[in-house]
Amino acid sequence: MLNKKIAVIGTSGLVTAWTVASDTAGNKVWNAGAVGTLGIRAEATFDGATTMNGAKLKLQVSRRDDGASDAADPRWTDLALYNVASTGAPSAAVEWTITASAGNTVGLDLFCSEGHRGRAYFRVLMKKSGGGDGTGTDAVNVWAIG
Repeated sequence: MLNKKIAVIGTSGLVTAWTVASDTAGNKVWNAGAVGTLGIRAEATFDGATTMNGAKLKLQVSRRDDGASDAADPRWTDLALYNVASTGAPSAAVEWTITASAGNTVGLDLFCSEGHRGRAYFRVLMKKSGGGDGTGTDAVNVWAIG
């Protein structure tokens, strides 16, 4: 499953509340099929017309895919992730921010050493960070790596 795209959303569709991102096939969940380290690569492309300050994302896991499209469904549990770029002892966090850089693609590499902890289903939630709206061809893409 190296570099399998699991979520994509246009930043112009992001609001201040969490939104469940779709994968390229239109699904709301991703079945990892294995327990182990989960690697995630998130990239946001901010074109020169953007006014948005950034995008936040988080991953959630569940034993079943019920309620996958409902961002507030209580059957989904936040997954703590670590930043690959952290030096020393990295800190786990549930929410991660991709800061906008107009005219650029900004990347963020995350991992979870516990994998899905026996839960087969994953979903990615996103919302805008800070003020402004995404315009033009802005987008956020998330891949499963490794």
